Amino acid sequence: MEEEDAAQIHVSGRSCPSVSFIVRTSSTSSRLARACRSFIFFPSHVGATLRVWIMHTQKATHLFQSDASLSQGVERAAKARRTAQGATFGSPIWLGRGVKKQEAQVDFVQLAERAAGADGGAYKVISAHRPAGAFASSRSPYLWTAESGRIARCTNLETGDTVQQLCGHMGPVSSVATLAIAPDRTLICTASWDRSIRIWPSTPGKPLCIALLENAASDLLKALHIDATNLLLYSGGNDKVVRAWDLSAVVSWAQSLSWDEWQALSVRAPNEPCPKPDLVGVLQGAHTRPIVCISTLPPAPQDAVAFGDLPPTGTLFTADSMGRILQVNMTREHCIVERELNGHETSVHAISPVWYECEHAGTWTADVWTASSDQTVRRFPLSMHDKTQRLPGRTSSAGGLLGSHPAVHATQLISTPHKAHVVLPLGGLRGREVGAGTEAMTSLLDDTEAVLLGMEGGTLQVYRPAPSVELEGHWHTVTYVGTWTSETRQVYVVSASLDGTIRRWPMRELVSCQRTADTHEELGASASNAGSSVLTAEEEAELDELLSE
Repeated sequence: MEEEDAAQIHVSGRSCPSVSFIVRTSSTSSRLARACRSFIFFPSHVGATLRVWIMHTQKATHLFQSDASLSQGVERAAKARRTAQGATFGSPIWLGRGVKKQEAQVDFVQLAERAAGADGGAYKVISAHRPAGAFASSRSPYLWTAESGRIARCTNLETGDTVQQLCGHMGPVSSVATLAIAPDRTLICTASWDRSIRIWPSTPGKPLCIALLENAASDLLKALHIDATNLLLYSGGNDKVVRAWDLSAVVSWAQSLSWDEWQALSVRAPNEPCPKPDLVGVLQGAHTRPIVCISTLPPAPQDAVAFGDLPPTGTLFTADSMGRILQVNMTREHCIVERELNGHETSVHAISPVWYECEHAGTWTADVWTASSDQTVRRFPLSMHDKTQRLPGRTSSAGGLLGSHPAVHATQLISTPHKAHVVLPLGGLRGREVGAGTEAMTSLLDDTEAVLLGMEGGTLQVYRPAPSVELEGHWHTVTYVGTWTSETRQVYVVSASLDGTIRRWPMRELVSCQRTADTHEELGASASNAGSSVLTAEEEAELDELLSE
């Protein structure tokens, strides 16, 4: 049973309203009071009386948890139990537990208590990546996850089995990026809060790290991205610096190994050491807050004719926790901030450059989709040929605009009820990762305004640009959304989350859910036009039949 005690702390100064909060701890009241006096500071409440209710608890999982966080944990655990298995909820793969584990083998009581409904920290997916590069295939069944339990994991999406596990970092693995350098070889790059970057081979089991950049930053690393075209690895984090590392020597070394030598990297160090990537570029001073995400413009589709004012393939985009997004021309010779993508007010969670075919057949353009904590998703055109009306820029104080060219303003804004952490432009998938398919599928993939969002609450939502589809499954923040084509040519939406699960929905679910939503909308409009009329029994039967198709 928890016992309640109270203590008051007064911070000397001008008279202010009082502030109250509850902290659960196993410490004594006087010790906590001293800690609060030393470390808790409210700039807007100097001189306030801080009333601290101390809840003595013997449960380690309750330490320093508020009533709100514990209540949230209970809610998340209830959703976890409800969505623990089944195709309706994305056929979940529970990381660290095996795909064949059933609901009874997940301790949902413990799940509710730990870290406000997270999984205790061992299997949280902070980021994820599927193999990229010239040799990458949309049918590759592998998804790499960077996890808070200090590991990176490779999961087979067909079977749900863990294929590889990379251990060695001394802190949470915050980001993972992969590069397919041959049909049967992939390099995996991982970044961690321990400030290091490690490069690994995709050999079976638990392969050895082949290259270590021990002090790749002066603070926590948060973002990692590979430009497969130019063989550059970009990193960024809390030190507000973006660094470019040259992977060409590493790739040449790995491609020179025989098949036996490559496989042997699972058990022993190579005879000839792998060269370390050289630092070839630094972006410093442009960002005044931690770097949170990095991306580059991918190559245009084969034989595509693009507008002449578009930036070249590999153009760098960097974003920080203040909402500033920069377009940077960084090569092995120079680093130039070209312009700013101006619009977001707070931290940017995702940057997704994408190519679209314009109305004039054969001409292509590129846009950048972004998602932010300001509860908006924005679309920034990279070509001035887009004459759509531009939206206003940010109003928050993030400093003066940067760049040698005028800032780019968004042409489309989606306001979301909760924060979106991932954005997947659906209109950029047709003809690349996803085929045309049915007429309804073609309509969805032809819609340049359609995006799939991974939300803070755990849902996946399609906006076109209004919300049209919602997939329920995850019970914590979605940190990855992508596509995968199975051996049977079935196209799936794949997602990963802080809840420690990977989920897989057939792409047709987006279409069938869309048709259901459209039907409801049409019926609602018809009912509205008919005044207060009620559906007859015959009409009810018709509706039932329609929704069951």
